[in-house]
Amino acid sequence: MNRFVALDESCNKGGAHLYLGIMSTLLPRAMGGKPEVGRRHFERAIELSGGKIL
Repeated sequence: MNRFVALDESCNKGGAHLYLGIMSTLLPRAMGGKPEVGRRHFERAIELSGGKIL
């Protein structure tokens, strides 16, 4: 997915960022989750979708 974002992050209205955000926040921080990374992906997905993806 990182490669997909690097090639064309706007494809599917930022769906790849949504996926990466979910994957980053599945686990709590204590177990290796990365909530701050997930938040950045979610925010970018919202921007690319014009506020409609979430």
